[in-house]
Amino acid sequence: MADEPLELGEISFSEWYAHTDKMAEVGFLTIARKLPSLVGQALRMAWRASPRDTVATIALNLLGGAFTAFGLLATTGVLTALFSEGPTPDRVMAALPSLAVVAGAAILRTTMQAGAGWAQARLDPQVTRLTEERLYGLTSRVSLVAYDDPEFHDALQRARLRGVAMADSVVTCTIDVVTAAVGIAAVAGVLVVLHPVLLPLLLLAVVPDAWAAVRSARMQYATMYSLIPANRRKWIIAQLLAEREPAAEVRAFTMRGFLLRMYDAVARAEQDVMLRLARRQTMARLAGEALGGLGAALVYAALGILLAVGAIALAVAGTAVLAIRSAQSSLGQLMFATNRLYEEGLYFTDFLDFCADAESRIPAARHAELPGAFERITAADITFTYPGASDPALREVSIEIKQGEVIAFVGENGSGKTTLAKILSGLYEPDSGTV
Repeated sequence: MADEPLELGEISFSEWYAHTDKMAEVGFLTIARKLPSLVGQALRMAWRASPRDTVATIALNLLGGAFTAFGLLATTGVLTALFSEGPTPDRVMAALPSLAVVAGAAILRTTMQAGAGWAQARLDPQVTRLTEERLYGLTSRVSLVAYDDPEFHDALQRARLRGVAMADSVVTCTIDVVTAAVGIAAVAGVLVVLHPVLLPLLLLAVVPDAWAAVRSARMQYATMYSLIPANRRKWIIAQLLAEREPAAEVRAFTMRGFLLRMYDAVARAEQDVMLRLARRQTMARLAGEALGGLGAALVYAALGILLAVGAIALAVAGTAVLAIRSAQSSLGQLMFATNRLYEEGLYFTDFLDFCADAESRIPAARHAELPGAFERITAADITFTYPGASDPALREVSIEIKQGEVIAFVGENGSGKTTLAKILSGLYEPDSGTV
């Protein structure tokens, strides 16, 4: 009926979102502590995929950061010439050499970044191929009984569904983290060279923005996590309303009204959540901008004091402002890349853990040569228990099959017919007994 209350029920999370709850609970400090391990794993994977492209990507990004710093330092010469006394044409002419250096540094930086992007684009498909080959090389070698182990099956699903897909993304995020960190380090180095007092000013300028960015991202992530079941339900209802296969049944059972009411209920609930998120994010951004404005005011006040007492020149102050702006951009990139690296690193760790477990399940090589002919196959006192089962599928079973005989295994479901056949075929190894 149209006025019947709707029971939305529960929908469980799929394997694709296996670690989303962990991301919703952790803070940035937890992510930062995990970062070195993730970076190390990603770089080792990239090195195995292509040492040349890995070195090229990292080296070119480092050179890009060096040219960024060089360009900022050269900017001081431009500003010094422009702020000096004398006619404007003379000052512009005096600034031209430094302007040429700045332009050259910018061109070289852009070239380095383009080269790094090209090397990284080459690296990604190689990492994907390497991880896929490793996964399927192991899954095709593990003992057959592993596929009857629920824990192995679940780990395999996690590794296949997202672990492999995250390998190249983890490498990309690692390189993005390194690139952003290099950018911040370059700016910090420039400020130290200009005047050591300017380095604390960098923290005043970037910390409020970092806090606001992290807080807004955590809100977004937690909200998206809470909406996963609702999105899955919307997708299911949409499939029923818009796909050809269920169209006849929807009409035959007059389900249109019910499905539309269900969709509207879920969509309205999602809309309310998103509106609340928008309000909370706006408040966080306002707080961050207010703190950022306060930080900027303190920065400019500190620069004014340094100028007033003659500690720095006006050109140095101008360069410091440009450097701090550059650091804020790099910081935003660092926050985003770090968050992604942690999340996708969880799934990549699933892949690594599965590979380690699969390697332990590979049976030892059989060194005995196969006989050219045989007279009989004899199984003596065979006992076999499936992984996770409390009772054995076979208990002290003995059988002899002579060459040329036709044998039929007859019994109830679960009595061990298929299991015995697999043991006789050498597909399963018995827990005890001999074949």
